[in-house]
Amino acid sequence: MINIFKTGSFPFLICYHRNIRSVFIHDKNGRIKMRETRYKKVWNLNNLFPCGSGPSSFDNYVKQLEMEITELEEKINLFDNLIEINESLGVKSVLKHIGKIWKKLSQANSFITCLSAQNTKDQDAVVLKEITSFMSAHFESVINKFQYIILETEEEHWTEIIEIKALTEYKFILTEWREKGKLLLPENEERLISDLMMDGYHAWRQFYNSLIGKIKINIPFEEEVRELSVGQAFNLRSHSNECIRKAAHHALEESLQKEEDLFAQILNHIAGFRLQVYKNKNLPHILTESLMKNHLKRIISHCFVIQEVCPQKI
Repeated sequence: MINIFKTGSFPFLICYHRNIRSVFIHDKNGRIKMRETRYKKVWNLNNLFPCGSGPSSFDNYVKQLEMEITELEEKINLFDNLIEINESLGVKSVLKHIGKIWKKLSQANSFITCLSAQNTKDQDAVVLKEITSFMSAHFESVINKFQYIILETEEEHWTEIIEIKALTEYKFILTEWREKGKLLLPENEERLISDLMMDGYHAWRQFYNSLIGKIKINIPFEEEVRELSVGQAFNLRSHSNECIRKAAHHALEESLQKEEDLFAQILNHIAGFRLQVYKNKNLPHILTESLMKNHLKRIISHCFVIQEVCPQKI
C-alpha cells in the first residue's frame, strides 16, 4: 500500500509492505532527499508457518528435514573413501545436500527462537527445541563421518579431487574440514560425546534460556513502571534517554543478582563440559577449536610493563 502526503514544500511517500514501513521524502525537484525504514515492534509468525508451535506445516518441515539428514547419512555410510563418493554420487552433490540441510536447520532454530521470544511460557516451543537439538546432534555426527572420510584420503588422491574444476568453489571448506578432522577423537567416541551433549551441554544451555525467560524486570518508563523481559530490558540500555538507560541497567543488575548462584552453576557446568571434551582431545589450548572455527590464530605476545620510579622528595 502506498500513501502520498505533503507537508510544507516537500511531499513524502510512505510505502507499507507487511511489517515494514518505508518513508521517502522528496525535494522540490522530485529527487529523493531522505529515506527512512521502520519496522513494526511486533511480528506475525503465522506468515512463516501457520499455528505457530502447534500442529502445522512446521511439523511437516521438521519431519522432512529429519528425513533429509537420514538420507544423507545413508549415502555417506555406503562409502569408505572420497574417491568412491566422487565416482558414485559426486562430492559436489554431497556438499550441496549438506548445505541445504544446514540452511533448513538454521531456519528451524531461528523460528523456534522467535516462538520462545514472543511467549516465554510456550511449552510447545520447548518441545520443538528439544527435537531440533536432537536433529542438530544427528547432523553433526553425519558431518563428522564425512570429515573422517576426508581425513583418511591419501594426500595424492586428495590433491587430485580438490583440484577438480567442479569443486573449485568448495576447495576452502574441504580443506578446512580436513584440518578440523585432525582434532576429532575416534568415531565412536565422537558419537558418544554428541549423544551426551543432548542432556549435558545443550540441556544446561536450554535451562539457562528458560531461567532468563522467567525473569521479569520492573523499569520506570515514562511516568509508569513497566514489567519487561530480560531481552526487552537489555534493549533499553541503548535508549536515547540517559535516565532510561541507567534505570534499565540498574534494574537488570538487581534482578539478575537474585539468581546469581543458579547462573554460576549453569555457566560452570557448560564450561566444564567443554573443558572435559578438550581434555580428552588433548588440545593444546582451550581456545584451539574456537579459533579454528572462527578462522583466527592465537598470537602470544610478551608485554613488558615499565614502571617509572619517581624520586622521593627529601
